[in-house]
Amino acid sequence: MISSQGILNYDGKWCLVECDYNLGRYLRKLFLLGHGIKLQRPARSEHITVVSHHEEVSKNWRVRDGELINFDLHTCLYTNGNAFWYPAWSQQLFTLREQLGLGCPPIPLHFCFGYIKENEDD
Repeated sequence: MISSQGILNYDGKWCLVECDYNLGRYLRKLFLLGHGIKLQRPARSEHITVVSHHEEVSKNWRVRDGELINFDLHTCLYTNGNAFWYPAWSQQLFTLREQLGLGCPPIPLHFCFGYIKENEDD
């Protein structure tokens, strides 16, 4: 298990935890060493999705913008063949979702640390 922190950020209809670039970089390097595959950085940078644009929220959810969030990553690797991620756990995020009337997220909390590079020459 890896413990870290990030900053809660509201981006349009998304609520994300912005995570440390170096954590993602470290995980991509470990993946390269262990699997021989170079991953590219996620398009939305290193983050955990708390609320997606598909979810309807009627309460003022921006009042906690900038809050420091503690989270744990469980190092059980998941992939869809292109993206690679670790499950994330944070009582703060579960409490926030509960306060917003959302309950458990439709896609469990996760930290996507990379994608298969489209062009290996990059």
